[in-house]
Amino acid sequence: MVDISAGMDGFAAPPAIRPKSGRDDRIMLAFVIMIGLYLIVALALPLGMMLWKSTEVRSFSFAAVEAEVDTGAGFVALGTLEASAGRLGLSDEVAQARRGPSLTAAQMFPRGNFEGDPVVSARFRIVGDMLGGSLDIGGTKFVQGEWAEVDNTGLRRLVIRAGTITSFANFKEYFGNPALTQSITNSFVVSLVTTLITVFLAFGFAYSLHRTCMRFKGFFQTIATVPILVPSLLAGLSLVYRFGNQGLAKGLLFGGSIYGFWGIVLGCVFFTFPHAMLIISTALRISDARLYEAARVLQASPTRTFFTVTLPGALYGLISAAFVVFTLERVAFIRVCILRR
Repeated sequence: MVDISAGMDGFAAPPAIRPKSGRDDRIMLAFVIMIGLYLIVALALPLGMMLWKSTEVRSFSFAAVEAEVDTGAGFVALGTLEASAGRLGLSDEVAQARRGPSLTAAQMFPRGNFEGDPVVSARFRIVGDMLGGSLDIGGTKFVQGEWAEVDNTGLRRLVIRAGTITSFANFKEYFGNPALTQSITNSFVVSLVTTLITVFLAFGFAYSLHRTCMRFKGFFQTIATVPILVPSLLAGLSLVYRFGNQGLAKGLLFGGSIYGFWGIVLGCVFFTFPHAMLIISTALRISDARLYEAARVLQASPTRTFFTVTLPGALYGLISAAFVVFTLERVAFIRVCILRR
């Protein structure tokens, strides 16, 4: 057998064919770049700044402030506020700053006393990094190494102001609060249940509109899209007026209550149903009719056609509707406030 590749060694390889970009391609690229820049400026930058600011935590720098107190026998060195925090009734630096961004000498010497003795005078000075905070008397700031001294009548005028540090303490406190973590869980469960119910009902409704011979399709589609035109507040109020404690149709609940988990889910389904229905309707409307013709020619049963043609064709519409409903329900504060227990 002859090796054809060996005979081709003397020939140069043909040049690669590279498609040339036309005017439409350049316009499309420009629009994509513009959209990308818009998303960066309108979404990414504000979100990044918000997350960065959330890591800024107010904190005192007790190790950077030295104190002395005079109870009638001359000034006695207390060391830094960090070393004498227990004697002065101070908390952790971050915890103390959460109580208030400023700390006066009167707070460290309650009722003008220190360990049972009346305070004649007190003085403080900066000996380290204040993390952006300051030490002042009546608005006059003192520099590092300079004593700020007041007598017992001016303890309120001597103020130590907190600075800021970069820390995840805010997130730790947030997720460490059982009530807040439970609210996150409740929001996720409500959104998930609402998404499952809404997408299921919306798909059945859209399927009836586009794959059956039911009458008055236009009328039913118009009625189904009405909730998208009304404020989200109306969904909760309408359920309260119908099924609330004094609702017109309260008896239809057979002793149940509209307030609580299922009432919130019902209100959320009412509001998000038209959004999901429109998305799924579009997916069913643009599905390839040739696939249905092929299924009919191959004598596929309606059930098999549904699972092999209809569902795969509407898959992206179902996924899009699920994301839209789930996102809408993550911020459904108004309906939750109306229908909560």
